[in-house]
Amino acid sequence: MIDYTKLLPTPLERDPAFYREETVKVAIVGFGKMGILHATIVNLLREDAVKHVVDTNRLIRLGGALLLKKVKFWGKLKDLLNREEVDAAYVTTPTPSHYLVAKEILEAGVKGIFIEKPPTVDAHQASELADLAKHTVDMVGLTRRYSLTFRHAKELLTNLLAKHPVTEVRAYVKYGSAASPAGKLGKVSRGVLLDMGVYLIDLLHWYFGDLHAIKASYKSIHGKADDVFRAELATDKSFPVYIEADWTDPSYRLPEAKIEVAGDGFTLEVSDDSLTLKREGETLELHKPHYYAGFPPVNLAYPEYVIEDMHFLTCLRRGCKPETSLAETVKVMQTVDELYEIARLW
Repeated sequence: MIDYTKLLPTPLERDPAFYREETVKVAIVGFGKMGILHATIVNLLREDAVKHVVDTNRLIRLGGALLLKKVKFWGKLKDLLNREEVDAAYVTTPTPSHYLVAKEILEAGVKGIFIEKPPTVDAHQASELADLAKHTVDMVGLTRRYSLTFRHAKELLTNLLAKHPVTEVRAYVKYGSAASPAGKLGKVSRGVLLDMGVYLIDLLHWYFGDLHAIKASYKSIHGKADDVFRAELATDKSFPVYIEADWTDPSYRLPEAKIEVAGDGFTLEVSDDSLTLKREGETLELHKPHYYAGFPPVNLAYPEYVIEDMHFLTCLRRGCKPETSLAETVKVMQTVDELYEIARLW
């Protein structure tokens, strides 16, 4: 088994009692799939922490109020912010609305804000929010950064790159949506790269530093936005990085991300579910059960969702910046902008 404690983000309190020691008032803005997921995880970690839900859909408010008696439902965010005290807000509305919703929360002086990925539609909006959040506990939900397989890969690569140069990197994120994904981002003329490719860009920046866009192309199937996006990037050490984001591949029932690193004397492959390192005739092969033995304390959806929420709540309590803050995410969004510009999908 892997000692998972060495792979966790810092800070992250592992003792479940930590989350029950202090009352925290959390608001969920946008009560769709991701809003419900985060609300459930937070309430499992700290009973009744979610005090408020904001959603513009009247049927969601009526249905939610019938099921969740201790939660107050609001139709307008400004009414909540004007009338109630909130310690932290989760922004889980559709992506095009993230900027204005997050801006309103930050300008209201709320102590903590969690924004689902992607944080905004472009780097300019992300940079503006980062400036507003300088004194806020702000976090972007780049969930795969909190997956222990990808975190273990980061640890291994840090040691390998000190002695063994990389020759090539290939990465993909794929999913076969049952229905057309064209409506996911509303009227924004950006698609799979922004919605799913942002995971890859974040991990690659984390692993290898600055990235420079070289080539990019896309294919539209369901509308004007990119449904398949392929690109070549380079790092400061000049080795090529090839990425592909595709949400139309029917062979993938669930989203999957994978990174393959070829280097001088080693190869490393890491995905959501496994890690394989081949070096000097030896092979290290690990799978998800090797990483999550009795942890995290809440078993819901994927463990990385729980880990990111634990990290956010720990930072909220201690008043520090999470790993994937808005300021850290700006460079990711700048790379996304570069790729769209080169592909002429702006």
